Amino acid sequence: MEDEFSGTLDQLLAKAKVLKAGRSDGQSYLEKCREVSHDTREFLTSVKPKLHYLPQEFKERLKSLQELIEKELLYSQAAAKLRDIEASKDFISE
Repeated sequence: MEDEFSGTLDQLLAKAKVLKAGRSDGQSYLEKCREVSHDTREFLTSVKPKLHYLPQEFKERLKSLQELIEKELLYSQAAAKLRDIEASKDFISE
C-alpha cells in the first residue's frame, strides 16, 4: 500500500521544494503553487482513508510536504501584502 503512494509523495515533495526557486516570476510561481496545491489535495483525499495503515516514515514525509507548503503560503501572503499599495503605505508610515 505504501508503494502505491510513495512515488506520488516523492513527486509532490520534489515540486514543493523547487517552488522557492520560481518566486521571481510571479505568474509562473502562482501557477506552480496552484498545481502543487491541487495535486496535494487529490493525493491527500486518496491517502486519508488508509493513513493509519501507513508507516511512521511515510507520515513524516507527509509532514515535510506540509511544512514546505506552509512556508510558501507565508511567503506568498507576505509578498501580496508588500504589493498592496495601501497596505504598504500603512507599513511605511509606522
